[in-house]
Amino acid sequence: MEDYYKQANTEEKDVFQQYINKYILFYGTTLTLTTAITFAGCLIVPLIRSRRFPLEIEYPFRVDYQPITAMLYFHQVLGMYQVTCQVSANVFLALLIWFTTARFEILTNKFRTVTKYSDWKTCIQEHQVTLSRSFNRYGKLYSNGIYNQIDIICAITIIAYYLLDTLTDKIQFMALCISALMEVYACAWPSDYLKDTSANVAEAIYESSWYNHGKIFQKNLNFILLRSQTPITVSVSILPALSLQFYASVRKVTLKEVISVVKLSLFLVWSWPESHNATKLKMFYVKLHHCLGIIIVIGLQIPLIYGITNNLNDPAVLTKQVLMLSSVIHAMFNFILHIINYHHIQNVTFEMIQFCDLMKLHEEIVIQRYIDKCIIFHGTSIFIFYCLTFTAIAVMPILEHQPFPTAAEYPFDVSYQPLKTIIFIQQSMAGIIVAGQLCINVYMALLLWFASARFEMLTEELEKTTNVYQLFKCIEKHQKLLKYAKEVTICAGPFAFVTICCSTVGSIVIFLLFISHQPILLIFQFFGMGVIGISEVFMYNWPAEHLMYTSKHVAEIAFHMLENNHLIKMWKCLQIIIMRSQKPVTVSMPCFLPILSLNYFTSLVTFEMENFCQLIKPHEEATIQQYISKCVYFYGGSMLWIYLSAVFVITGPVTLDQPFPTNAEYPFVIYQQPLKSIVFVHQSVVCLQASAQLCMNIFMALLLWITTARFELLVKELRAVTNVHGLVQCIRQHQRLLHGEIIQQAAFDMQWYKQPVPLRKYLQMIMLKAQNPIVIAIPCVMPALSLNYYASVRKEFDYCFDFDHAHQSFEQIILCNPIRKTSYFL
Repeated sequence: MEDYYKQANTEEKDVFQQYINKYILFYGTTLTLTTAITFAGCLIVPLIRSRRFPLEIEYPFRVDYQPITAMLYFHQVLGMYQVTCQVSANVFLALLIWFTTARFEILTNKFRTVTKYSDWKTCIQEHQVTLSRSFNRYGKLYSNGIYNQIDIICAITIIAYYLLDTLTDKIQFMALCISALMEVYACAWPSDYLKDTSANVAEAIYESSWYNHGKIFQKNLNFILLRSQTPITVSVSILPALSLQFYASVRKVTLKEVISVVKLSLFLVWSWPESHNATKLKMFYVKLHHCLGIIIVIGLQIPLIYGITNNLNDPAVLTKQVLMLSSVIHAMFNFILHIINYHHIQNVTFEMIQFCDLMKLHEEIVIQRYIDKCIIFHGTSIFIFYCLTFTAIAVMPILEHQPFPTAAEYPFDVSYQPLKTIIFIQQSMAGIIVAGQLCINVYMALLLWFASARFEMLTEELEKTTNVYQLFKCIEKHQKLLKYAKEVTICAGPFAFVTICCSTVGSIVIFLLFISHQPILLIFQFFGMGVIGISEVFMYNWPAEHLMYTSKHVAEIAFHMLENNHLIKMWKCLQIIIMRSQKPVTVSMPCFLPILSLNYFTSLVTFEMENFCQLIKPHEEATIQQYISKCVYFYGGSMLWIYLSAVFVITGPVTLDQPFPTNAEYPFVIYQQPLKSIVFVHQSVVCLQASAQLCMNIFMALLLWITTARFELLVKELRAVTNVHGLVQCIRQHQRLLHGEIIQQAAFDMQWYKQPVPLRKYLQMIMLKAQNPIVIAIPCVMPALSLNYYASVRKEFDYCFDFDHAHQSFEQIILCNPIRKTSYFL
């Protein structure tokens, strides 16, 4: 490496300098922090913690006399220095990999620019040298050092997980793990670049003027192209190639693998349906297994209910028992719903498996996009469900000093054998059943995502349709897909309803801890359980929202096709598709569960607004100016008042008797310099950040006003349309602006009855698309945002304040009694 750099020319040194400028900050910071932490541990830690040595090491002999104390101190310092040097060796390995990567890039640049045959031969020889010397000489050095680091991290993580007890130790351990992962990243980063640049040689050769040379020369280049198909990677034995993808533990997971994992997660509860040709005996075993599962979970419900009645005055134990009871009830209802909807689940599941076996390449690409988007969330959910269960079975009896995995209580003595063992096994089985039944959420999400993916495939096929026969095939697929999606929603709806009910109960009980002034550590412990409950609901909301969107997107595609198709037969078919797709596929239960979705409305992006302002026309500018004149005083005054308030708060210590802008309190002395100045600057920066975040409301209002103004401009243009060409331009603008009520009225107000038939058909499509106005709302939280809603909320607040004066204190009536408190929130 040193010899090559000494002999490098100016262009090659420029490439090396580019790499140095790009990566010096990360690796320089790594070396600096490693050295600083080592010296801090050697010099500062013994002073802060009042101990003799830098490390917490115990010896089997006395160490409190000289020269033993000094010898051991210098021994530990020397050991820490050696560790620092070995950790810094990762930077050296990264330097070697980056150097090899830079040589490949230099070689790639040469292949793109050479024209003489002699220069080609020189580049080929250099390619051989780079492949043989650079990689073969350093390959083992790279891989052994890096994978040793990975092995050490895995081993330490497993050991520390079982040994660490206090929160402080766990935080320190997390910092060490992050540092170790950064060491791996230091080598994974250049390894990823090495793989790409070594493969780029083939691209550089193909982009050169190889076609101007003879056949012998082209054959030689063919060998290089073949060799460059296999990039240089850092790997050992069966381990995967080291790269950023491996570092992040991300790999392409196929649909078959996803189905296998979900099937495995449901194995213990036997909730994956059997094939249609299963024997009656096997189906009997399935039903028997489900009935036994129901009996086991009911056997845990009774002692949990008994324990709840005994612990109404103990919030911690009560919360544990209620959360466990809701999980057990959830599992029981899942068993019952699975038995009721077994045939529907069987049909949609095996249609998915059949599709997986026969899907084409373009369909596989769509499926892969969905898998890449959802695999981390749903895969982590399965892991957490089973990890928490087995942890509760193996660890909770030891940590909580209780005989059983759960906090269930029995009205009789359970401390003698074999009853104690029987109850322990029964509770463990119930916990495993609960984990398996929670994985049904992932199973239902898989079916919903699969239905969404098939709708997306249909829209892609519909976009490519050019004749009536292709359109008929798409219509047949659409009809079958609607039936399939409807059957999927029939399966998923009841499970989603039970999940929402149980998660709601759990969230309410956890919320009671916040208002009952429990210890922070206990609140954090149950807060994690609350997050898990919310994530269960999100498992249904996310795919249900996407299914609703993709099923409705078919109408969008059909609407766009009207612009390019002029056959009357296709127009009529597309019109029917649009009318059918106005009602999207939704997950709901009549009288119990409304339409399940996230229902995010995004009206306009900032880039489109700026682009519109740059291309605005004079008559459009007049309309925009009207909106500005109407709103500038309110929003400008609001912005000024927000920042003036922040300035008043920051300058508060000048006029008020307080040292800082806010009344925040700290658990340590803060009146000494420079700590006092640091706290003051920190609080001032927070005040300014809060003001800037409040101004985000003005930014959102700006986007909404721009969208409204553009609709008004479109209405004016639509009223002035007299020919098909002008109407087509309005349709294109309408497609970009989505849809609104005024557009429909403007289309109806024009003299459409005097226009030719094609123009009237365009207008009909516009009116069909403009049935639903644009609204801003959050389902189950906030209805359509409007002045009417603003007035209704204000009225409710007035009523609440009047009610507060007319009756006694809410806390005296409700919150002092735990039974009333629970029933109120329920």
